Amino acid sequence: MIRNGAEDHRVPLLLGHALFLTLLVLGWQHAEARMIHVDSAWQFFKWINVDGVQVEAHRYSAVLPQLVIKLFLSCGASLNTLVVVASEAHVLVGYAVFLSCAYLWRAPKAMLGCALATVLCTRLAFYGPVLEANYLTCYPFLLLGWLEAQGEGRGPRFVLVAVALLLVSLVVHPVGWVIMAAILVLQYVQAPTQRPVLRWLIGVCVAWALLGRLLLPPSPYEAGLYSAVLANVKDVANGSHWNSIEFLFGHTWSYTTHFLPAWVLMALVTVALVRERKGLQISVALLGWIGFILLNLFTYAQGETAVMMEKNFVPLATLVAVPAVGVMMSVRSPWRSALLGLFALVIFVKLRDISFAARPMEERLATIEALVQDARSQDAQKAVDGHDALVQRGLGVHWALAFETLLCSSLETPTVGVTVICDRENSGWDHTDGLDLGVFGSALEPGSLNTHYFNLPIGAYERLRPTDELP
Repeated sequence: MIRNGAEDHRVPLLLGHALFLTLLVLGWQHAEARMIHVDSAWQFFKWINVDGVQVEAHRYSAVLPQLVIKLFLSCGASLNTLVVVASEAHVLVGYAVFLSCAYLWRAPKAMLGCALATVLCTRLAFYGPVLEANYLTCYPFLLLGWLEAQGEGRGPRFVLVAVALLLVSLVVHPVGWVIMAAILVLQYVQAPTQRPVLRWLIGVCVAWALLGRLLLPPSPYEAGLYSAVLANVKDVANGSHWNSIEFLFGHTWSYTTHFLPAWVLMALVTVALVRERKGLQISVALLGWIGFILLNLFTYAQGETAVMMEKNFVPLATLVAVPAVGVMMSVRSPWRSALLGLFALVIFVKLRDISFAARPMEERLATIEALVQDARSQDAQKAVDGHDALVQRGLGVHWALAFETLLCSSLETPTVGVTVICDRENSGWDHTDGLDLGVFGSALEPGSLNTHYFNLPIGAYERLRPTDELP
């Protein structure tokens, strides 16, 4: 049990446990839909098929679920087991941070912030668990919990631990330094006694912003995003037509109310700080929120897939949760009880959103399963289908289709796998050498597959016939 003076935090602690336990249930229930989906399918396949630990784009602190999979691989676990383990491992990372804040640091603000941030801006993104931005809703609270627990802590050990915990967030995603800089500046304003160590931490963030991309060069995809920002800054006059703006407004009210709880909390935090005449805290919080939103609007102006667009805004939850929990913990009863009730309502609404968002993901999985069955009915283990035909099936995002179909087919019959790739030009494509993965120009020889889980023949790909032409 966490106590801060004489005040009991059992209710918010129980809410946090209930939140993560619910996510674990959802992660188990929709494990296949979560792990056999585009980026997740691609990375999950590599975790199983490639020896050693695979670090994507220098994101070293995102490897924890992969390490769990490697452990189960060494025990000879089935593919069905690995899918469930991978899905649950992603949830357990956030739960472990929550438990650390609750029982190791004994830091109630960080504990509540972690629970709230985990779901506040998450809906479809729950079904894209390998997207590292998700970790920016939990990793920052390791540092915040340490600072909260130590109070006026000083000395080299305190600073070194704080810097190490900061680096966990900095290396998990390129925007990690943006999130941490905004949080640390807010902490600097709120906690004068911690300013000596906060200067060091803010300095590390600034240094990382200036030198991080030189030490760890960006991937081609990431470099393309930087170019997009510059191009869209020049095209700001056409901002009213940007897909990113339409996404943000559409998912506030017209399409879904996904972002509405976040806007409500931002408004309440602003009002509370105005009433307390904390102008500097208001300025820092607003600059953090507005700056991060603008960064995403400019970066993804031309749009992306639904999951990717949502993923980009997920870390906003951390920037909102930190001051929101700070306000809630600073007020006294009966307002504390009212705010706790609001906290519980937001968690319930967001868990409901996440649960309902499973439907399109399960529908995509069912479509992939139907595609695999069509290939099997034509005795095609290595198949190619046209772009238009796949779009008509509802598989508009098909760059990772080779992995999705291979994983899906191997769950059913490990000894007879099926892979389907997309032919964008609808031409007479016939590739005979190895296994074309259909992504980033890479290919594998069939003999390099981990045959305990995946089996494909050597030979040519076969073009699938439309289902209405089958006998």
